Amino acid sequence: MNYIRNEHDDITSLQDSLGRSDQIRYDRYDREEWRQTRSGATLETIEWDRHANPTKVRDLTGRVKIYEYDELDRLIKVQFQLPEGRNDPHAEFTRSYDDAARKEVEKQGIRTTTFTMDTAQRVEEISYDEGGSAGKRLNAFSPTS
Repeated sequence: MNYIRNEHDDITSLQDSLGRSDQIRYDRYDREEWRQTRSGATLETIEWDRHANPTKVRDLTGRVKIYEYDELDRLIKVQFQLPEGRNDPHAEFTRSYDDAARKEVEKQGIRTTTFTMDTAQRVEEISYDEGGSAGKRLNAFSPTS
């Protein structure tokens, strides 16, 4: 595979031994905007916010991932849209944090994962709830001193 780079050392083209290449374009902040296959099909387009977080990613099939962030720039939601524009509620991902800025609860589809942290913000316990079932409790890895 042959890589062609721009003046910022970003890969702009990937060329195989038969001379076929995929193209990659970057915005003025050096963030990837889109990827195009050798046949000219756009593999992926990416939109960014002013903090360099991806906000929307559209793939070759037309599926879209929409990312939302809180005021501290932490990921709080990923929404999945099907090609026809409908949201896929089973794939939606949300994350909430407690007042100490620790990761606390993640939800995706029917699964809820709760993280309990110690004072050093190391994970002490992880609990799972599979849509109303009893859920499993795991003691997370904690380094020893």
